[in-house]
Amino acid sequence: MRKILIFLAMLSMILFNCSKKTITNNYYSSPDKGAIVGFVCPPESEAKVAAYLGLEIASTYIDTTGYFELTQLPLGTYSLLVQADGYFDYQSKPNISVTGGATVPVDTIFLISIHDLILSVSPYDGAENVSLRERIRIIFRKEMNTESVESAFNIEPEVEGDFYWYCCGKSGATDLYFKPKDQLATDTRYQVTIDTTAKDIEGVGLVEPYLFSFTTEPLRIVSTRPSHKESWVSPYTSISIAFNSIMDAQTVTSAFKMVDSKLNEVTGEFSMSKTQIQFRPHSVLAGNEKYTVTIDTTASDISGGELPEPYQFSFTIEPVRVVSTSPKHKESWVSPYISISILFNTDMDAESVILAFKMVDSQLKEVTGTFEWTDSRHMYFHPDSVLDTNETYTVTIDTNARDVSGGSLNVPYNFWFKTRPY
Repeated sequence: MRKILIFLAMLSMILFNCSKKTITNNYYSSPDKGAIVGFVCPPESEAKVAAYLGLEIASTYIDTTGYFELTQLPLGTYSLLVQADGYFDYQSKPNISVTGGATVPVDTIFLISIHDLILSVSPYDGAENVSLRERIRIIFRKEMNTESVESAFNIEPEVEGDFYWYCCGKSGATDLYFKPKDQLATDTRYQVTIDTTAKDIEGVGLVEPYLFSFTTEPLRIVSTRPSHKESWVSPYTSISIAFNSIMDAQTVTSAFKMVDSKLNEVTGEFSMSKTQIQFRPHSVLAGNEKYTVTIDTTASDISGGELPEPYQFSFTIEPVRVVSTSPKHKESWVSPYISISILFNTDMDAESVILAFKMVDSQLKEVTGTFEWTDSRHMYFHPDSVLDTNETYTVTIDTNARDVSGGSLNVPYNFWFKTRPY
């Protein structure tokens, strides 16, 4: 019985001591020393990590996983300096507080390769269909010696242009823009190189040249006027075609063809700006007629780029129609001394309009008179005698009225008016 009591007493003492034990993250028990631990990325940098209290207190190298331990550090507030060949130095703020017996973990430290002095470029490496008016942008991680970067910049094929810097500090800048003097060539691969003479304001340069390339868009038509399948186009319209590149005028005019629905070719005159051609037909276009314009692949820009395939668009001219009349339809209190005015939307064949014209009173008695044209769109009918008062007159233009290109009214046009009572 006595042996059992002794055993229970010993067990109670063991359990008591375990319950009083304090578990901490400390690796070291010395109350006047501490430690700093962490990781450095990339591990292959073989970086040296040093702890500073004004002066260097301790240093070590990372292991193959990037892990480091700085141990037996006197109490205080530390900063870290991380250095590795081929990488920019990392300097932390003096805000790492080491207290007695504690091990202080720090966030993973990421080193920036000197080769990664360039943060990003635009257009990005391998970009395709880049605009011919694209500016080249290079963003650096650190303020750069601008003169050294401009000297280190090269583009092939060679392009003349100007440099612009943004995000400038007192001694340097981080954002470089290169603006070509003229637009880039179509369907061309450009390679940009920043060689190792480019340096930051501290004199640190690239470990190796930085290269990126991009390919510009092919020659293409940006817009047309009229647009494809547009309807109710004015018969006086000129054809405008805008390209994405500065064009060789002679090749464009040779590649141009415009035909009507019967494949009759439309003749006209050309005018040309750098990127736009305008074609003005010799005669007014026919009403209610569909026209098709083709630019074949012989059209080229000044760098020799050609359209990858023929470009075609079509449009339809508005029908022959009456734009306005005087008197207006249903107008009352009209003077009996009035002449009838009719304005068309296009140049008309005068004889056909005169034959299609008819004016009658309420008893269907035809009014005779003479015709006058002030221009090819505007006709006047002068009655031979004064109109009756308080009488309703109806004017009809039937579908025999044609424009100069042979287009005719789709339906007869009618309007009526009433003369004043006295």
